[in-house]
Amino acid sequence: SIGQTTLRLRLASDEEETTPYLSKTTPRLVFRRSTREVFSADGTLIAQLSTSEAAALEAIAGRYPDAADHATLARAVWGDHDYPRYLIHRLIQRLRDRLGDHGTLIENVRGAGYRLRGPLEMR
Repeated sequence: SIGQTTLRLRLASDEEETTPYLSKTTPRLVFRRSTREVFSADGTLIAQLSTSEAAALEAIAGRYPDAADHATLARAVWGDHDYPRYLIHRLIQRLRDRLGDHGTLIENVRGAGYRLRGPLEMR
């Protein structure tokens, strides 16, 4: 056991493929700008965002795969680059909460800002 993960090993026969393949998949999301809605790949509505949440998500998505720094986010949301960081952090927390289980797709990059773990389709 490693943390909460338990591994079970067994001997393989000579004919079996023994190379493990691990995949890390991220769900594909679609962001519709006109209505500020986020959908899953199958068309299920995940969230309806406020104007500021939508602007922040669009700024983060626009920098993918890089991180959007705090000044970029402040300009995108409030039109000014000199906003207190705690307001940006609160906004991102509200955005993550609104996205529910998909909120983990937005990650904090220490000292750099925020980025998406996977692409976001913009419409």
